[in-house]
Amino acid sequence: MGEENKMRKIIGDFDMKLAEIYADLIDECVSGAVNLRQKFNGEHVVLFPGIHVVKHPHPGDREQFPARLNGLVREFEIGRGLDNIGLNVPRMHLVGVNDSEIPFLIMDRLNLTNLWDLNSQQRKEAQKQYFEQIDLAKNEGYFPGDVGDAADPYNCGFDVNKKKLFFYDFTDWRMN
Repeated sequence: MGEENKMRKIIGDFDMKLAEIYADLIDECVSGAVNLRQKFNGEHVVLFPGIHVVKHPHPGDREQFPARLNGLVREFEIGRGLDNIGLNVPRMHLVGVNDSEIPFLIMDRLNLTNLWDLNSQQRKEAQKQYFEQIDLAKNEGYFPGDVGDAADPYNCGFDVNKKKLFFYDFTDWRMN
């Protein structure tokens, strides 16, 4: 990260120095210079540096970067909107593009447990909150995509300390 850093902020409010560190971290992980805990899903790689999550497209999908950038901006906007109506979601901080033209999204990291790993009382509470949160989203004009159902939920988890269900990954959510 030198004086010629070309990292660009697209949307959001976040400490730009930390955003630049995360932007550089993407390249370091891609090159193999840094081995950080990562999760690979269909369209994205998710990095877990400390208290934040950094989501970016697979580096080999370079021709898809413009579409992936638009998707990350939409996910940021949906996440902010859901947070504004009181849904339990990670705080969305920033969408940017790093020096290598890889778009990325920075959000808060959650401490979640998969619903199948909860005890029966916790799972019952999580399923109750699942329905409440889905109803809230729908009543506010959101169409929850890619969350499964209470019997087989995904893209959500339960924070056992806060006793709250959180949704994440809004790639397939829509506003009605």
